[in-house]
Amino acid sequence: MNGPSVDCDVVIVGAGLVGLALAPALVRCGLSVALVDRASVKTPEPPAVGGSWDARVYAISPGSAAFLRAIGAEPVAHTAATECCGSYQMLAHPEEGMQRAAKVIGSANHAGAEALVLSCPLCEYNLGTRQPEVVAMGGDLKPVPTLYFTQLLGIALGLKPDLYRLDLAGPEARDLLAEKNFVAAATV
Repeated sequence: MNGPSVDCDVVIVGAGLVGLALAPALVRCGLSVALVDRASVKTPEPPAVGGSWDARVYAISPGSAAFLRAIGAEPVAHTAATECCGSYQMLAHPEEGMQRAAKVIGSANHAGAEALVLSCPLCEYNLGTRQPEVVAMGGDLKPVPTLYFTQLLGIALGLKPDLYRLDLAGPEARDLLAEKNFVAAATV
Protein backbone atom coordinates (compact mmCIF):
# COMPACT_ATOMS: atom_id res chain seq x y z
CA MET A 1 0.00 0.00 0.00
CA ASN A 2 1.28 3.45 -0.89
CA GLY A 3 0.44 6.39 1.32
CA PRO A 4 -1.03 6.80 4.78
CA SER A 5 -3.46 4.37 6.39
CA VAL A 6 -6.92 5.72 7.23
CA ASP A 7 -9.37 4.12 9.64
CA CYS A 8 -13.02 4.83 8.76
CA ASP A 9 -16.43 3.18 8.61
CA VAL A 10 -16.98 3.65 4.87
CA VAL A 11 -14.72 4.27 1.88
CA ILE A 12 -16.44 5.76 -1.16
CA VAL A 13 -14.49 5.31 -4.37
CA GLY A 14 -15.42 8.00 -6.88
CA ALA A 15 -16.20 11.66 -6.30
CA GLY A 16 -18.89 11.91 -8.95
CA LEU A 17 -22.51 12.89 -8.36
CA VAL A 18 -23.30 9.82 -6.27
CA GLY A 19 -20.08 9.83 -4.24
CA LEU A 20 -20.35 13.53 -3.43
CA ALA A 21 -24.01 13.12 -2.43
CA LEU A 22 -23.47 9.93 -0.45
CA ALA A 23 -20.51 11.11 1.65
CA PRO A 24 -22.29 13.91 3.59
CA ALA A 25 -25.42 11.76 3.97
CA LEU A 26 -23.39 9.02 5.66
CA VAL A 27 -21.56 11.55 7.85
CA ARG A 28 -24.94 12.89 9.03
CA CYS A 29 -25.78 9.29 10.00
CA GLY A 30 -22.76 9.27 12.31
CA LEU A 31 -20.35 7.30 10.11
CA SER A 32 -16.77 8.27 9.38
CA VAL A 33 -16.23 8.47 5.64
CA ALA A 34 -13.24 8.59 3.29
CA LEU A 35 -13.96 9.83 -0.23
CA VAL A 36 -11.28 8.90 -2.76
CA ASP A 37 -10.99 9.66 -6.44
CA ARG A 38 -8.20 9.38 -8.98
CA ALA A 39 -8.30 13.17 -9.45
CA SER A 40 -8.39 15.86 -6.81
CA VAL A 41 -11.88 17.11 -5.99
CA LYS A 42 -12.01 20.77 -6.92
CA THR A 43 -14.22 23.29 -8.63
CA PRO A 44 -13.24 23.75 -12.27
CA GLU A 45 -12.00 27.13 -13.39
CA PRO A 46 -14.52 29.12 -15.38
CA PRO A 47 -13.68 29.43 -19.08
CA ALA A 48 -12.12 32.47 -20.64
CA VAL A 49 -14.63 34.81 -22.24
CA GLY A 50 -16.21 32.96 -25.14
CA GLY A 51 -15.14 29.56 -23.77
CA SER A 52 -17.34 26.51 -24.05
CA TRP A 53 -17.37 25.17 -20.48
CA ASP A 54 -20.93 24.34 -19.39
CA ALA A 55 -21.54 24.20 -15.64
CA ARG A 56 -24.86 22.35 -15.91
CA VAL A 57 -24.94 18.77 -14.65
CA TYR A 58 -27.11 16.44 -16.66
CA ALA A 59 -28.96 14.04 -14.39
CA ILE A 60 -28.98 11.13 -16.80
CA SER A 61 -25.34 10.34 -17.34
CA PRO A 62 -24.55 6.67 -17.96
CA GLY A 63 -23.66 6.24 -14.28
CA SER A 64 -26.88 7.91 -13.12
CA ALA A 65 -28.92 5.74 -15.48
CA ALA A 66 -27.23 2.61 -14.11
CA PHE A 67 -28.00 3.73 -10.54
CA LEU A 68 -31.66 4.38 -11.37
CA ARG A 69 -31.98 0.94 -12.98
CA ALA A 70 -30.29 -0.67 -9.96
CA ILE A 71 -32.96 0.73 -7.63
CA GLY A 72 -35.82 -0.37 -9.88
CA ALA A 73 -36.50 2.77 -11.91
CA GLU A 74 -36.28 2.85 -15.69
CA PRO A 75 -34.75 6.00 -17.20
CA VAL A 76 -36.81 7.24 -20.15
CA ALA A 77 -34.96 8.82 -23.03
CA HIS A 78 -36.66 11.94 -24.32
CA THR A 79 -35.64 14.54 -26.84
CA ALA A 80 -35.13 17.35 -24.33
CA ALA A 81 -33.41 15.26 -21.63
CA THR A 82 -30.14 17.20 -21.92
CA GLU A 83 -31.62 20.60 -22.72
CA CYS A 84 -31.46 23.45 -20.26
CA CYS A 85 -34.59 23.88 -18.15
CA GLY A 86 -34.35 27.65 -18.46
CA SER A 87 -31.76 28.19 -15.73
CA TYR A 88 -31.81 31.80 -14.55
CA GLN A 89 -33.88 32.78 -17.59
CA MET A 90 -36.96 32.00 -15.49
CA LEU A 91 -36.13 35.10 -13.45
CA ALA A 92 -34.41 37.33 -16.00
CA HIS A 93 -36.62 36.51 -18.99
CA PRO A 94 -39.66 34.63 -17.62
CA GLU A 95 -41.32 33.98 -20.98
CA GLU A 96 -38.20 32.33 -22.39
CA GLY A 97 -37.69 30.39 -19.15
CA MET A 98 -41.28 29.12 -19.24
CA GLN A 99 -40.87 28.03 -22.88
CA ARG A 100 -37.68 26.11 -22.06
CA ALA A 101 -39.30 24.42 -19.05
CA ALA A 102 -42.38 23.59 -21.18
CA LYS A 103 -40.12 21.95 -23.78
CA VAL A 104 -38.55 19.67 -21.15
CA ILE A 105 -41.89 18.80 -19.50
CA GLY A 106 -43.56 18.22 -22.87
CA SER A 107 -40.74 15.98 -24.03
CA ALA A 108 -40.95 13.94 -20.81
CA ASN A 109 -44.76 13.70 -21.21
CA HIS A 110 -44.45 12.55 -24.81
CA ALA A 111 -41.92 9.85 -23.86
CA GLY A 112 -44.15 8.54 -21.05
CA ALA A 113 -41.93 9.56 -18.13
CA GLU A 114 -43.66 9.19 -14.78
CA ALA A 115 -41.27 11.56 -12.96
CA LEU A 116 -38.39 13.93 -13.57
CA VAL A 117 -35.31 13.05 -11.51
CA LEU A 118 -33.18 16.15 -11.02
CA SER A 119 -29.82 17.04 -9.54
CA CYS A 120 -29.94 20.82 -9.90
CA PRO A 121 -31.83 23.28 -7.66
CA LEU A 122 -32.54 25.54 -10.66
CA CYS A 123 -34.09 22.60 -12.49
CA GLU A 124 -36.24 21.87 -9.44
CA TYR A 125 -37.36 25.50 -9.31
CA ASN A 126 -38.14 25.69 -13.04
CA LEU A 127 -39.51 22.19 -13.60
CA GLY A 128 -40.99 21.57 -10.14
CA THR A 129 -41.92 24.71 -8.23
CA ARG A 130 -42.95 26.64 -11.34
CA GLN A 131 -44.49 23.61 -13.09
CA PRO A 132 -48.13 24.55 -12.37
CA GLU A 133 -47.58 27.87 -14.19
CA VAL A 134 -45.78 26.15 -17.06
CA VAL A 135 -48.56 23.56 -17.47
CA ALA A 136 -51.22 26.30 -17.29
CA MET A 137 -49.65 28.03 -20.32
CA GLY A 138 -51.69 25.70 -22.48
CA GLY A 139 -50.93 23.05 -24.98
CA ASP A 140 -51.09 19.41 -24.00
CA LEU A 141 -48.68 19.55 -21.05
CA LYS A 142 -49.47 17.28 -18.12
CA PRO A 143 -47.93 17.61 -14.65
CA VAL A 144 -45.02 15.27 -13.95
CA PRO A 145 -43.68 14.80 -10.39
CA THR A 146 -40.12 15.91 -9.65
CA LEU A 147 -37.62 14.31 -7.30
CA TYR A 148 -34.00 14.97 -6.50
CA PHE A 149 -31.55 12.23 -7.45
CA THR A 150 -30.26 12.39 -3.88
CA GLN A 151 -33.74 11.69 -2.47
CA LEU A 152 -33.83 8.43 -4.42
CA LEU A 153 -30.30 7.69 -3.24
CA GLY A 154 -31.33 8.20 0.39
CA ILE A 155 -34.32 5.91 -0.01
CA ALA A 156 -32.21 3.23 -1.73
CA LEU A 157 -29.68 3.38 1.11
CA GLY A 158 -32.43 2.95 3.69
CA LEU A 159 -31.71 6.28 5.36
CA LYS A 160 -34.19 7.83 7.75
CA PRO A 161 -36.86 9.88 5.90
CA ASP A 162 -35.86 13.09 7.66
CA LEU A 163 -32.51 12.88 5.83
CA TYR A 164 -33.87 12.71 2.28
CA ARG A 165 -36.83 15.03 2.93
CA LEU A 166 -39.64 13.68 0.79
CA ASP A 167 -41.79 16.21 2.61
CA LEU A 168 -40.22 18.77 0.25
CA ALA A 169 -41.40 16.86 -2.82
CA GLY A 170 -44.95 17.42 -3.97
CA PRO A 171 -47.69 14.99 -2.99
CA GLU A 172 -47.67 13.61 -6.55
CA ALA A 173 -44.03 12.53 -6.15
CA ARG A 174 -44.69 10.93 -2.77
CA ASP A 175 -47.80 9.17 -4.10
CA LEU A 176 -45.87 7.84 -7.10
CA LEU A 177 -43.12 6.41 -4.87
CA ALA A 178 -45.73 4.75 -2.64
CA GLU A 179 -47.64 3.41 -5.68
CA LYS A 180 -44.43 1.87 -7.05
CA ASN A 181 -43.65 0.36 -3.61
CA PHE A 182 -40.45 2.35 -3.48
CA VAL A 183 -41.37 3.69 -0.07
CA ALA A 184 -44.10 2.63 2.32
CA ALA A 185 -47.09 4.95 2.30
CA ALA A 186 -46.54 5.54 6.02
CA THR A 187 -43.13 7.11 5.39
CA VAL A 188 -44.38 9.61 2.82
